[in-house]
Amino acid sequence: MWFGCAGKKYKQTFEARDIDNWVCVYNENASTEAIKNFDLAVLDADAHPDLDALKNSRTILIGYVSLGEVGDYRWFWPQMAGKPWVLDKNTNWNSYFVDVRAPEWHELLLDKIIPKILADGFDGIFLDTVDTAEYLEKYHPVKKYPGAQAAMVQLIHTMRLRFPDIHIIANRGFAILEQIAADLDGVVAESVFTTVDFENEGKMRMLRTEEYTANLQRLISVKNKFKSYLTG
Repeated sequence: MWFGCAGKKYKQTFEARDIDNWVCVYNENASTEAIKNFDLAVLDADAHPDLDALKNSRTILIGYVSLGEVGDYRWFWPQMAGKPWVLDKNTNWNSYFVDVRAPEWHELLLDKIIPKILADGFDGIFLDTVDTAEYLEKYHPVKKYPGAQAAMVQLIHTMRLRFPDIHIIANRGFAILEQIAADLDGVVAESVFTTVDFENEGKMRMLRTEEYTANLQRLISVKNKFKSYLTG
């Protein structure tokens, strides 16, 4: 879902009609010539094909950044390892939950991580694990983190204020989508019809009718409210 405008109070960064096709590639060995065939590409910010080979193409380059979880293989991990706001491990994805309420995490993202992504040559950022805030606040089996969703909303809002002219795309974030939509250029919604079943050896499973219907209803609601556009 690509929004035609990232909120009227912000500079419009791209029109939905400019994005007819897009690709998500987390492989540093991917073909740059193949990526050039797409209007937009989401790439891993730390392990990606040669950006210089892509800059002279029509492809908008978006760098991946995870807001609610971090793997210990990221370049900035030494700056956060052992901090009290680094929580327990998500064994499903081999990453660590992050208390998104922590000001130190906001500062690391806004002052170092995102500026490096942009300095490396990306045109914007792809926000993953936005849904983790809802999980920590409502569903974490050991400890709940009240205010996590509000902190995620504030973090994304601050990103838009700090970087008004970049492209910002979120992965899902259904629970807070209406609150952050004005700060976004678009939304990618994975696991709408299928999802990974970690209780069954990580195999894929179809969502139940009521599950995928709820997903579609959320997307359609935001689409109608913010006059956004759907793309294949």
